[in-house]
Amino acid sequence: MDTIKKALREGLPCDNKGYLNSYKANIYEGKMLDEFYNMFDKGSGKEMHSKASAVHSSSMLGYNFFHWVKRNHPITINGAKYSQVYFEVKMRVLKGTTPANMDVLLIGKKSGRTQLLFIESKFLEYLQSEEYNLSDSYRKTDKWYFHEGRDWNSFLDDVKDCVDETSCSYKGGVKQGVSHLFALSNLANKRAFNSFVSVNNLQIPLKGKSYEDVDIHFLNVIFEPSSLFANEHKLFMDYRGLYNQLIDLTEKYDLIKPEFITYSKLWQESGDQIKIVDQGHLYQYLDERYMRFAEM
Repeated sequence: MDTIKKALREGLPCDNKGYLNSYKANIYEGKMLDEFYNMFDKGSGKEMHSKASAVHSSSMLGYNFFHWVKRNHPITINGAKYSQVYFEVKMRVLKGTTPANMDVLLIGKKSGRTQLLFIESKFLEYLQSEEYNLSDSYRKTDKWYFHEGRDWNSFLDDVKDCVDETSCSYKGGVKQGVSHLFALSNLANKRAFNSFVSVNNLQIPLKGKSYEDVDIHFLNVIFEPSSLFANEHKLFMDYRGLYNQLIDLTEKYDLIKPEFITYSKLWQESGDQIKIVDQGHLYQYLDERYMRFAEM
């Protein structure tokens, strides 16, 4: 089951668990702008002091794929042109609880409207077994922000049924997806949006933006291992099937609908934009470091 992890480690100076001596050995050119480092360092997971040095780190995978986005190097996704990127963005979920971190936030434009694209990055998490373990707090109406008319408990019942009936052993991604859906539902409300902007105005440049002029999107970008890694690919497909059930439920309950795509699809659709960064050096790095192990 560790075949792909062993392949990822080959030629890298890491220990037998796949950890390098520093996050710097895990990122493009071994350096990170201070503003990005501070975003990660202030995140709830304290990624830079632990998990960021793992060759299978999903947050560093996301960083390597998106850190280059800026005004003179935008990325186009689903017809929107994104020119700003932020990492480990805190999102309010329930009153009195720790905020959730969204791996990546891209800000851009489409048809003159501001676009917020929240991205959850996944690398190889689906290779492990992890239970659903959703806190009972999610069912307490006094913990909810601005959910007038929202039937969250029925939604949670349906999610639990899907989780209980699945053969997928990695259920933690669905729990995280539920948490993010609560957070994004909070944001998709005029009062909550204004609170979000107020809390994050030093990091996220939305101050002065009107809620009515902003579109909110939720993208799960998942690494799909090559089918040559048969066991790992099967576990990926199991997780994909389970998460697609969660997506179906968001339509039923009129929630912000997540989209599930692979890094392979992102690579195919955005590769030409990545190729012009650093005269193609970033493209070569990503290809050698990740994409040669991916299903294409």
